Amino acid sequence: MKKRRKAASKPDALKLYREAVAQQAATAEILRVISSSPANLRPVFDAILKSALRLCDAHLGLLNLAEGDKLRTFAQRGGSREFVKWAFGRGPYLPDGGAKQALAERRPYDVADARESLSYRERRPNTTRFVELGRVRSFLVVPLLKDGKAIGNLGIYRREVRPFTPKQISLVSTFASQAVIAIANARLFNETKEALERQTATAAVLNVISNSPTDVQPVFDTIAERAATLCGARFCTLSTFDGELIHMAAIHGTSPQAASAIRAAYPMRLGSATLAARVVRDRGPLHIPDVQADPEYEQKEAATKAGFRSVLGVPMIKEGQLAGVIIIGREQVGPFPDKELDLLKTFADQAAIAIQNVRLFNETREALERQTATAEILKVIASSPSDVQPVFDAIARSAYRLIGGFSTAVARVFDDVLHLVAFSSTGESGNEALKHAFPMPVSRSKAARTAAPVCIADTEALPESASALRQLARTRGFRSIVIVPMLREGVATGTISVTRREPGEFSSHQVDLLKTFADQAVIAIENVRLFNETKEALERQTATAEILKVIASSPSDVQPVFDAIARSAY
Repeated sequence: MKKRRKAASKPDALKLYREAVAQQAATAEILRVISSSPANLRPVFDAILKSALRLCDAHLGLLNLAEGDKLRTFAQRGGSREFVKWAFGRGPYLPDGGAKQALAERRPYDVADARESLSYRERRPNTTRFVELGRVRSFLVVPLLKDGKAIGNLGIYRREVRPFTPKQISLVSTFASQAVIAIANARLFNETKEALERQTATAAVLNVISNSPTDVQPVFDTIAERAATLCGARFCTLSTFDGELIHMAAIHGTSPQAASAIRAAYPMRLGSATLAARVVRDRGPLHIPDVQADPEYEQKEAATKAGFRSVLGVPMIKEGQLAGVIIIGREQVGPFPDKELDLLKTFADQAAIAIQNVRLFNETREALERQTATAEILKVIASSPSDVQPVFDAIARSAYRLIGGFSTAVARVFDDVLHLVAFSSTGESGNEALKHAFPMPVSRSKAARTAAPVCIADTEALPESASALRQLARTRGFRSIVIVPMLREGVATGTISVTRREPGEFSSHQVDLLKTFADQAVIAIENVRLFNETKEALERQTATAEILKVIASSPSDVQPVFDAIARSAY
């Protein structure tokens, strides 16, 4: 009897094995498409739909993206010519039936028979047309969720009445998660263009990620080491936050005894009076000039063992989500300079991105797209840490392609005047016309003046007061334009504009993507400033050291000292 059971289980085991292999192959194919299409979602969505239909034995698949409270069909597979024309031609539409339920409840929603649904029986036009043109009976709709918000849905459909199994629902939910990550990665294309310090740290972290894709500990250790080194701190700790508890992830720069004392306080709850808990609660930087004199600081014994008196904690926040806290400590009592606070904030931002990439890699194996997407600009920044111009040139080359535009122009503010710093060519006459439009007072640029994006759907519809822009559009060959300010602390430091040949509105997604480029340009500018300040400080220290050396070696002769001062001052 036992032998018969064992024999009977072999086909089931083989079936499960084949299903697992097929699912892994599908995931690998989607990752391959993502890596080869870092800025183009359509091949990714097509690969997802192809795998979902094949593995779930469905004939039709749709991927819709949200536009406000409406949906727009972005990709389909398996539909007839008439269905495709209708689905894409209807534009944004209010979801109904199962799609509406899935979005409202933020969970998968499956229907055994679409013709028995309330919306079909009531002959609601959109549902009726969809069911009949698509030849739909059983279907499954899974919401695309990002930060708890539905940004679209993924639906697969069958011609016959045959409900989807729990395993198939789970599989399609996985595909939906991959779609969300692809969307986020495309939106964050090239986000990690940072200062030389952040570039070096990113390279080290990405190298560790590539060598240990399933183990985040080496990544955390590298982050802690880089943060301590870059900020000149005695020690650095990195903790992660899971929504309830704070966990110690890495410690650098302390003795084993001090590290044990610090680790003993973890995991900790938000009610704790520790610096990490206070930073998480406040979601902002926190500086304690003297931990021994701070009545709320409860790790005084650990601070004594670790040998630090002043600490600075900065949250690692990505897209509004708090990923953890970086804390650095020093032996000296006193405040941390603003320059070092800014540097730690910059590093914390990169650390959050790196941690998120590791999490995404381990959970969905899709970090490859983001790494590929950031590679070009990171390479430019790494090769020119003291010159922002190559970054502007790279943005000018890339920005318009990513949102399906025609041309790009990048301008920078100096003394309340916008100066053209980079642009994409549209021909000799168009290039000369653009150059002639600059320098331009900030007061003439609405985007720079108001620190808000400006979209012009049709330059030919501009009033007579904007005739100069209309003429520039004619010469350059565009009809619509979007201009996004580069903002630093709410003030415009420049603008990035993208044009199109045809008139029409720019989507919020495209504006957001351009904002990301603007943010990256601002970071690049700030990085160059930090680099140059660091270089100047080093040169001053070197000159001072040389003079002190001469003084020490010439106690009875002042002339060598004067000579050294003259050389350094020159």
